[in-house]
Amino acid sequence: MTEGLPPFTNEPVAELRRAAERERLQAALAELDRRLPLRAPSVVDGRPLDGAELVSTDPAAPDRVVALATRATPDDARAAVQAAGRAFGAWAATPAADRAAALRRAAAWVRDRRGELAALCVRECAKPWAEADADVCEAIDFLEFYARGALALDRGHALFQVPGERNALRYAPRGVTAVIA
Repeated sequence: MTEGLPPFTNEPVAELRRAAERERLQAALAELDRRLPLRAPSVVDGRPLDGAELVSTDPAAPDRVVALATRATPDDARAAVQAAGRAFGAWAATPAADRAAALRRAAAWVRDRRGELAALCVRECAKPWAEADADVCEAIDFLEFYARGALALDRGHALFQVPGERNALRYAPRGVTAVIA
């Protein structure tokens, strides 16, 4: 256990051979379809951006708009990097237990919306249900794993040695980065 947390285990994928699981996912898809298109605002330094929108459509039904997101500009990216730089000191000073708790809250949020998020993968990427559900499970796994990792690092266990891996440690400066995914 890490700081009172149960050991890490992978989030189990949906057993799609079970009718109840298939019905749960179909219900999530129907609910999502009622809410389309979703709005995904771009936010920089706590304020939503205005401007042109990116339009995401369903590859299986190109006339169906899945989501609209504000298109960020290079100036918006620079402003986001500057805002992150200003916030870096406070985040770095945040105790590892608090950072781990934030990751675990995010995992719980994703877990609570698992059907909805898998449905979104189905609509936006034309993923089969099994892959969409597995992607959501993987997101939960990352959040849970790294929450435990933050606590281990804080206890002086600076290097994970996961079975089947050989890991080495070297220190290098890190800072704020903008990533366009």
